[in-house]
Amino acid sequence: MAQTSDCRVSPYCQTPASSMVTNRLIPARARCSALAASGAAGYKVFLQKKAWAMVILLIAAAQLCSCSMSKDMTMAEQAVAQFHERLNNQQDDAIYDAADAAYKNAITRETNHGFLSRIRRKLGTIKTSSKTNFRLNIDTNGTFVNLAYKTECANGEADETFVWRVEGGHVTLVGYHVNSPLMLTD
Repeated sequence: MAQTSDCRVSPYCQTPASSMVTNRLIPARARCSALAASGAAGYKVFLQKKAWAMVILLIAAAQLCSCSMSKDMTMAEQAVAQFHERLNNQQDDAIYDAADAAYKNAITRETNHGFLSRIRRKLGTIKTSSKTNFRLNIDTNGTFVNLAYKTECANGEADETFVWRVEGGHVTLVGYHVNSPLMLTD
């Protein structure tokens, strides 16, 4: 009677296909007795194989996602380098034209030009930058890569944060923030 505790799913179970003569339901007690006779160890092995199959499936899914995340991150990092090059070369219109609609809804072309001009005036040209942090966010609005940089400019240092939208193999600028004490002086 102790072996019937393994079959609590329902009071009736179907017999395995190999032992079925007819498609009929039999009481769980008889099913459990059949398992006990054939060995419950076989059922445990079946569950273990099923668990391993799920683990392998999860690992495969994680690898596929990591490949995509790596590609998204690389594209965003390349976009930062292009942004810095355009900023140094006073290509404000090119930055604005390549930006995401969300960026353009938040700032006008003229205000963007004034903002980027102030950055060049206060910080000078960008010399080097190094990534200090990143975050990948996937939600109903798309895939976003947030990158933080410590940037050395001609007149001092700045902390930059970029938000990029990744869509269809392209990245577009959604947000740009720069923090430096030099930005506060006139």
